[in-house]
Amino acid sequence: MTLANKAADRHWADGGSTQPARRVAAAERSPVATVAVIAASAIGLIMAMQSASLLTGTSTQWTGAAICVAAGVGAYVLRSSVPRAARVIAVLAAIVALGSVAYLESQMADKREEIGNLFSTY
Repeated sequence: MTLANKAADRHWADGGSTQPARRVAAAERSPVATVAVIAASAIGLIMAMQSASLLTGTSTQWTGAAICVAAGVGAYVLRSSVPRAARVIAVLAAIVALGSVAYLESQMADKREEIGNLFSTY
């Protein structure tokens, strides 16, 4: 089989195109996906930055961090529809949210230990 025949076979096998896949133009990107990723990142970050007490716990903060992580994963999965700046914002928001909640958990553990030591001395 000659090189020309191989090219012709490849042309018909993939639907008639031998051109490599082109990058998605900026005009073809979905503004809905971009807005959804940014909005979910902002909402999750706001929820993750809320204050907590020993009585209420940190479930709301962890929910916010999960929303941020989901927005980051969604931005990665939809990378052809979401601009790079929005993906970077979503990932940074997820990192900040997880760091904030982890630090809050550390503070809560210290406070619980302090209260436990206060009551165990008597």
